[in-house]
Amino acid sequence: MQKNFPGHNNIIALQQRESQLSNAPLIEFDNGHSCIPQQYLTFSHTRESVESIVLDIQYSDNYPIFVCADHRQFYIQIGIIGQDNYPYPNASAQAKIVYGRKWRVEPMLPTSEIIQTVYLAIVVAREHEIRELFRIQYKGAITTPFNNHQDLPALAHIQAEFQNNPFQPASKTQLKQLLLTISYDGATFDLRRLEQLDNRHWLFEIQLDVPAQSSLQHRYGDSDMILTFLLKECSINALLHELMAQLLRESRHQVAENFRYQGFRRFSRKNAALTFSKLSTQMRKKTIKHSLESFNQEVEFSNDSIDQTRIPQVHNGPLAEKIAKCLAAHPNIKGFLPNFTKA
Repeated sequence: MQKNFPGHNNIIALQQRESQLSNAPLIEFDNGHSCIPQQYLTFSHTRESVESIVLDIQYSDNYPIFVCADHRQFYIQIGIIGQDNYPYPNASAQAKIVYGRKWRVEPMLPTSEIIQTVYLAIVVAREHEIRELFRIQYKGAITTPFNNHQDLPALAHIQAEFQNNPFQPASKTQLKQLLLTISYDGATFDLRRLEQLDNRHWLFEIQLDVPAQSSLQHRYGDSDMILTFLLKECSINALLHELMAQLLRESRHQVAENFRYQGFRRFSRKNAALTFSKLSTQMRKKTIKHSLESFNQEVEFSNDSIDQTRIPQVHNGPLAEKIAKCLAAHPNIKGFLPNFTKA
């Protein structure tokens, strides 16, 4: 429960399942509002309190946010509504919903970190889709070389094959021919500009031509995209990897500009970055209450209590031996060491 602070009328209320440490300082902002910084709060979130947080998040109806419970634990999961990335022949064009991975949420996780977990879950869910929508025609087949469903144990046994001339230079004609074989959710790529700036840098300008039926507009918010970037080599391999990197970068930018919590676009580039620096100094400014030994001990105890809940249990076996060897390389390491079972 939040205490009363005489003389402070615009105190930002605590969220559900948040409690303040005794003697926690109150920080006042330039606009007259005050708050207790989150490093002086404790948290005991439930599924219901996490749901209340998610209700204040706005992003896109194509990515519903779920809060679920499983074995007395709760987690965030993102739904993705759209066309099937791997449709069967003559399949219906009806929209389909699929679900991303589960992101565990600990009860003691700060509210801000829960919000950022939702943000990251959306970024990763979109990345999964993007990797499946980037398609290359290869010897008569449609392939998705950057998808997340590659058989990594199998690939590890043939890794030498991936070193087959990855840096071989390509001409502008060869790169144009390559782009003709690539599509991205129905969009095609056009090499608008290729210029060698010096011995180590090549300038590329590539336009995506997006058809009307493409879903890229809800992915990026623009019907046309121009990708401009530098490469240190002019090769097919370098271009393919950079195209994927650029598409992922544009997707992260789109999420950053449209993800909101209570209307605030926390990750937007339109935010003045140095204002975060200013607030950081205000939030961590020392006060008279900070000088109390009892308060410092309470903060340390609270932090240690959270850290102890995260100590991993390590079972005997080869992995335990590998971890023990890793830790032995740091004989004076601080913090809470993992628990090694003796069974």
